[in-house]
Amino acid sequence: MNGNGYFITNKLVQEYVASRVRDPGWDWRRPIDFWGIVVGDDDGPIGDANVELKWNDDSFEGTSAVSIKTDNNGKFKLQGKRGKCLTVRVWRDGYRACRWGVIGFEYANPSDLAYHRPDPERPVLFRLIRKGPPEPLVKRYRMDFRMKAGSEDLHLDLLGQRAVPASEPGVDLVVHAEHGPIREEGRDRWYDWKVVLSVPNGGIQAGTECPPAAPEDGYQPSLEIAGKVEANPTPAEVYDWFFIKSRGGQHFARIHISVVPAPSEGGSPKVYLAEYVLNPAGSRGLEFYDEMQVEQKYYVSPDPNYVPPPRN
Repeated sequence: MNGNGYFITNKLVQEYVASRVRDPGWDWRRPIDFWGIVVGDDDGPIGDANVELKWNDDSFEGTSAVSIKTDNNGKFKLQGKRGKCLTVRVWRDGYRACRWGVIGFEYANPSDLAYHRPDPERPVLFRLIRKGPPEPLVKRYRMDFRMKAGSEDLHLDLLGQRAVPASEPGVDLVVHAEHGPIREEGRDRWYDWKVVLSVPNGGIQAGTECPPAAPEDGYQPSLEIAGKVEANPTPAEVYDWFFIKSRGGQHFARIHISVVPAPSEGGSPKVYLAEYVLNPAGSRGLEFYDEMQVEQKYYVSPDPNYVPPPRN
């Protein structure tokens, strides 16, 4: 089955290979039709959105493109083109793309995960999120931590952007990871594992990249994610988005975190903060604007009325 939910048979793949043998340029002349629809975070259609479509073909430039607008129902289409791959980018002022801004579709190779069979009755959905108001936020990418041996918990101060001792008052997130015996066979590894994410004097819940503000309620003191294997290898880590309310509601944050209880290279558990944004003023707003970034590394709680100076 490919990424569109269609089963791909060996016969289709064989026909594809045979077509390429007969005609080396076959890939670049496949019929390209596409139907899409753009909606907002409330699932309502977004009209007058910008859509840029580019496709690889056998033209002199090797690529052709067109820019169009969505209609009042948020729909758009492309028909009668020929090529191999199509990329679609959707945007509109006051909104941002949810998850990915550019999405690719394959029209030649049926074994490709991006292979697309267009259907006007099943338009591809693109979601745009209305931007929230600008607020000073702390934003960081790619922070690596190693937990100490003996399953000692990792305490993170997201405002200070560092790991701290358990006795430190400024803790936004506590990470606990453990695993059972590791069984190996060739390149495969099996083990049972458990990760607990907790927030002192606050709470945590599953999240996504998209909402411009943290939820008001629904938080739990901790979340436990476990993996238990019997005989087959299984993904052995946590890699997901979460919302956090910490320090009695003084901080709201959205984090994208990976926790690997048993790294393949050995050693203690690994924690990787792929990205996070934190609002230090007690507001739930998490819409990040470059010009409003709080660049200081606070090691104490800031003045809630603090506004960073303008960036040159």
